[in-house]
Amino acid sequence: MKILTKFVSGLTLLSSIISLSSPTYASYINQQAPAVQKDNELDLERLVDSIIQVESSGNPRAIGQAGEIGLGQLMPSRARELEARYKNLPRLGKTDEEVKRSLFNSEVNRAYVRAALQEYTRSYPGNLESAVAAYNSGLNSPRTANYQLMLSELTGRNLDYDGSIGPKTREAVKEFQSAHRLKVDGIMGDATKAKIMREYKDRLKKDPKSGIVPRNGITETYVRKVLWNYHTRR
Repeated sequence: MKILTKFVSGLTLLSSIISLSSPTYASYINQQAPAVQKDNELDLERLVDSIIQVESSGNPRAIGQAGEIGLGQLMPSRARELEARYKNLPRLGKTDEEVKRSLFNSEVNRAYVRAALQEYTRSYPGNLESAVAAYNSGLNSPRTANYQLMLSELTGRNLDYDGSIGPKTREAVKEFQSAHRLKVDGIMGDATKAKIMREYKDRLKKDPKSGIVPRNGITETYVRKVLWNYHTRR
């Protein structure tokens, strides 16, 4: 009976999770997994396992609709980038067929998933949600989404925090640039980003984050699944 009660309680908690920022989710993570958010406490292998479970359910032969391959559903182009940067990774081969065959190998695919996650956790230190989001939506997407949030609060515009620079975001950037005597080009360059950060911190008295989970209709759910798996994995 205790086991059944615990199971039903777990299902109730899972169904109550609406967003990553919900009090229920945050409370659950704080109580059940107290030592995972900091870099020096991150269990990378457990995170790799969680990514693989969500991406392919552990199927090394899985192929995605966009051409993603293997356990971690890696795009061959992304794997090639990692191969070029990290000489300690297994070599993938020269032809497309060799790369595909290599990524079907569980050990090889796992090594590349691990390398990608190491990049993302370094890019978003202490921000596990954004690191996981980057695996799904691209390295810079959580950072862009965070700038969209800050711009929205600074300009009063109702921007989508989707991690993609579209027309609405470019107009907000131009408005901000014009108001702060920056080059008005709609491009979120280094000078514009630095000014957004300063204004957000000085005028709104808020501490900027390294990134946030993009609200694009896909990544929020993806991050929630991965973190749930990560925090409940034994």
